[in-house]
This record gives sequence, structure tokens and C-alpha cells, in this order.
Amino acid sequence: MMLLLAMLAGVLVAQASPMPSLAPVPSDNLTSLVGRWTCVTAQNATTVQQFELDRDTMTLNIHVVPASGTAYDLRESYRWDGAAARWIVDLTPQSLSHMMGSAPAWTDDAWTVEGTLRAQPTLPPEELRYVKTADGFTREFFMQRDGAWVSTSRSTCTR
Repeated sequence: MMLLLAMLAGVLVAQASPMPSLAPVPSDNLTSLVGRWTCVTAQNATTVQQFELDRDTMTLNIHVVPASGTAYDLRESYRWDGAAARWIVDLTPQSLSHMMGSAPAWTDDAWTVEGTLRAQPTLPPEELRYVKTADGFTREFFMQRDGAWVSTSRSTCTR
């Protein structure tokens, strides 16, 4: 009877323990962004960007204060897909420029998320590029026009 109870307790403990991930979230440059950043855009808006990591998902909360106009908030999601070894990126889902894309782990100075506008997938592809700088990073959106990548938005961020 004691052996049966010990085995049952072992099964219950094993079921309560989370299964290890096939590929844990990498310790890449994206995860190093956890925390608060202050950014200035090419349009002279100020943003506060707060990166938070919870298990396999990095959430980016952005508070935008335009040079003129009303402040607004954005929320983005970067989910690590261990099986594919890629970040699955859902950018600004509450706006018309809702971009869905993916990218491998960020291991170099530059990192590119390739995607499309979810509302209009027939439009040319878009890219979001992060580049490490001496004291932070830049974040820039590009759209393909006439076969060339054209910058549509850029921000420079520091702690």
C-alpha cells in the first residue's frame, strides 16, 4: 500500500511540473531589451518603450507622444516558436498598419523581421529592422516600393 501511495505521489508531482521546452527562448539581443527605453522618432515624436518577457513571449508596450496631436499607446508581441527556432511577431495589431512576420534569433548587430500587412496581404512585403548602437538601438520600418526598400518610420532609443 505504501509503495502504491509513493508511486501515485510521484505521478502527481510529475504531472504538476511543466514540460521542458524543446527550444527555450534564446538569450539573444531581443531579450536583452527587457526594460524601459526612451526613443525619438524621425517625425520628432517621443516614445517610451517597455519590453517585458513572460515565458516565451516578449511584449512591447509603446507610449507615443507626437510632436503635435494626441498621445496614444501601441502593444506588440514577439513569441518564440521553439520548434521553428523563430520569433513570431505581431506588430501594432490595433492599427491599420498591422504587420505579421517572423525572424530567427537576433545574434548580430542588426536584426530583420520580415512580414506583410495583415489587413492587406497583397501589398508588398514590409520589414522591421533593429540595429544595436553604442548606447541603445534603432528601430526602423521599411516597405518595398518599385523594387527598393524605403524607410517609412524610424526611432532611436536609449535607456
